Amino acid sequence: MRVETGTDLASTLDTSASFSANYAGVSASTSSQYSYSHSLSTAKVYGVMSVDHRSFFLELDYDGSPVVVNERLLAAVEELPDWKVDQTTFDQYMNFFNDWGTHVMESCVFGARYQLKVNNELTKTETKEKFELHVKAEYNGIADVSGDVSVKNSSDYKTYRKTRENQVYVRGGTDASRVELSTSQPDDNPEEYRKTFNEWAQTLNNSNTASLVNIRVDSIGNSLRKSGNPEYEPAARKLIDALGYISALRVIQGQISVESFGTTEQPEYTCSLHNVPGMQLKYISAGSGNLSPVDQEPTSLKLRLQANPTQSSEPDVIIPQSGTSAWVNVQVTTPQEASVVHLEKPTSKGWYSLVLDLQPGGPKVQSTVDDKQTTRDIPVDSLAISGTYGT
Repeated sequence: MRVETGTDLASTLDTSASFSANYAGVSASTSSQYSYSHSLSTAKVYGVMSVDHRSFFLELDYDGSPVVVNERLLAAVEELPDWKVDQTTFDQYMNFFNDWGTHVMESCVFGARYQLKVNNELTKTETKEKFELHVKAEYNGIADVSGDVSVKNSSDYKTYRKTRENQVYVRGGTDASRVELSTSQPDDNPEEYRKTFNEWAQTLNNSNTASLVNIRVDSIGNSLRKSGNPEYEPAARKLIDALGYISALRVIQGQISVESFGTTEQPEYTCSLHNVPGMQLKYISAGSGNLSPVDQEPTSLKLRLQANPTQSSEPDVIIPQSGTSAWVNVQVTTPQEASVVHLEKPTSKGWYSLVLDLQPGGPKVQSTVDDKQTTRDIPVDSLAISGTYGT
């Protein structure tokens, strides 16, 4: 079993075709413009495991024969402008990829596979090390997993079982064992689950029950270029350039947190990102406290806090003795280049804090109560690289 943070697992899957073939079901070379960073959370830790048997393999064979490409696809590419980084061009290419897709399946493997993915939020108590202890205890005895089952008696393990998410994909093998492994939980009956797994494993080499377990893909642009037809090169160049930018976008989960030591009952805070193609700031869900979105733009989010105003016997004096804090979950989609984060705090008398925290996948950008400026434009090296910025 492999245990990694979402950031590290995405990096490994993106750079190792053999690893992604075994653990994700889709393999792609580093030049294929395929990225797993969009589907794995930077705020989570993952445990992945795969047991498989390959029965047979099918592949597109580029044997030098003329490659026939859908004329409608070529016509659609011809209507696209040459790629450049602006919003209009970005939108045109996104519409094209939404219609035609981004990748071509070049080969597939049929056989049998038990594929497990378990994940949980990274917290102060559920660290990567704690998660590894817990997930190995839960799946102890499955394939080559060896864990300390005594941790199952701890309160931390009970919390892990309530909060963790797991997905089991079983392909091939006998129907009964496949269904049982896919739908039951090991902790319900550990001995029975291990017995069912071993029964399924004994049927892996039965080609009559083989299922699709892995595909290998490459981008449409690369496929056009590999066809060897020079007439397709202009279309290939357009698509490769565009997908190079789009596939490099990173999706990062984090939080926006606020504090209020002021006189107003409903202070408002705004966080905005540099408006470049592909950039997004999206409200996901409530976290803690009474903080809610009042305005959502593609790269901007305004939040309103239901606060407890600080009372003062002197009109011009505010004593920060009983403040209000809250946070919400957000998601950022960002290029990897340098950027700017715009933060706006309430202008009414008081002390206020506004923090965009994308760690560990990105930076922490803050305007704390010590920062007396109500509006800040804070440059960052990248929203996809960890660091701390602001005051």
